[in-house]
Amino acid sequence: MQEKRRIGISIHGLDRAKLCDIYNSNVRTEGQAYDVVIRKEENGWKELSFNIPTKLLENNVLVDNFRLEYLKNEYLVRVQLEDYIDWYYLNEPKVSHKNKTLSLEVVCGHISSILRTKNLYLELNDDNGIGTAKQLANTILQRTGWSLGLCDTFYEKDGVTEKIRTLKASSKTGSYQMISNLCSLFKARPTYHGESKTVEIHVFNPLTGSSNPDLTFVEDAGKVFELNYGKALTGITRKLDTGA
Repeated sequence: MQEKRRIGISIHGLDRAKLCDIYNSNVRTEGQAYDVVIRKEENGWKELSFNIPTKLLENNVLVDNFRLEYLKNEYLVRVQLEDYIDWYYLNEPKVSHKNKTLSLEVVCGHISSILRTKNLYLELNDDNGIGTAKQLANTILQRTGWSLGLCDTFYEKDGVTEKIRTLKASSKTGSYQMISNLCSLFKARPTYHGESKTVEIHVFNPLTGSSNPDLTFVEDAGKVFELNYGKALTGITRKLDTGA
């Protein structure tokens, strides 16, 4: 029998100090999160969503779910898939009704969103905006608290000459959008890692999708993940099977 992969989700303060667990795939705990979904888009954006009941049963009495106390806007959510750790920002929960029970629907954006407000003063032009993908990415990420991880080498059609391009950006563009523009320029796809605060940039293959290390988590995952592929590889949805 195939063993399920371990998925754990917990709430943390802004200093990353742990406040409480909200989901553990190996334990059936009253009041924990369910319908956990991780969505990933081609542009590197990742989003976590889940539902959590507002009440739980203790000694045959309905009481408030203590976990709701920690669902505060902009608190951090830590997701561990086996040995891989990633981080998301909590957004304001929304009340929903499902199966005649009251629950909260929570959507969390990846912490890479902080890059939208980084280097807003940085302008790229013909002087400082010319270089290889690696050179430009390092320029974009300087002084952001994030760094460049693995970066493919991009070649011209001759397969020998490394691509050099000019990337232009006005002030108030922000590092996140500049990385997106860089990837469009080089026909690449980014991957953001919240634990290490690094960005990987890989060649995009239209036949197989992005060269994305995250996808190894769903290989032979059995009932742990349900994959839903969008049109033309525009995105991948991973849905935890919490019903078995």
